[in-house]
Amino acid sequence: MIIDAHVHLVEPGSSAAALFAAPARPEDLLEQMDRGGIDAAIVLGLPGHQSPEEVLKLCAAAPERFFPLLGVDPRNSDDLKRIPRARADGFYGIKLHPRLSQVPATPEIFGPVMEHAAAANLPVLFDAVPQSPHVPLNLLEYQAFDLLARRFRQVKIVLAHACAPHVLGAYTVAKANANVYLDVSFSLAYYAGSSVEMDIGFISDKLDRFVLYGSDFPQYPADEYLITYRRLLDTRPAADRARLLAKNAIEVFNLPL
Repeated sequence: MIIDAHVHLVEPGSSAAALFAAPARPEDLLEQMDRGGIDAAIVLGLPGHQSPEEVLKLCAAAPERFFPLLGVDPRNSDDLKRIPRARADGFYGIKLHPRLSQVPATPEIFGPVMEHAAAANLPVLFDAVPQSPHVPLNLLEYQAFDLLARRFRQVKIVLAHACAPHVLGAYTVAKANANVYLDVSFSLAYYAGSSVEMDIGFISDKLDRFVLYGSDFPQYPADEYLITYRRLLDTRPAADRARLLAKNAIEVFNLPL
């Protein structure tokens, strides 16, 4: 089984669609998933750009294959109120995007979200790329997520894109905190040819129980990104592919698979 643990679906012409250069309709993703042999995907809501209802509607195109996360802006009280009933509404976790929300990744900002997530027994996935013209980068880097992980140890935290380019920093955070996982979406292609490629191979091998495969569709084609990751895994034959490509995602998001 293969699960792509980091994709986006958007309505054409929507606010969310403006963030991407490629189409991201359900049929576009399903075509690529079928071509690549991908069984299921975690669909991340985009806080501030997609309503929960839009994400659920998009995932309803293939409910046995699409598993949505609730996009939450920590400053939006309506978003916070959705968290306690998120599981009942059909969400499998929470997506947080400090860069998009233009806020630092600090306990002061995200504490209420994390408390709600803990009470609802929901994992959270953070966009963890330290790039922003609005927020000081030290408040978006891996050290910031280390503080959150230590404060909220009962919450499973996925650091998307493995905090690239600081992948080995993300590795140290996951090694220090048993509730932290890393996803390898986006970074393997965006930083192709750099040391990030080697670092992603390293964490996939040394931390294979805490790494999730993902593509970041539509930023990159789901089937092509999978080929790239598999080629990287060929250089790391000891890595547990079953865990990296499916089992870890099933366990973190409690998927009915």
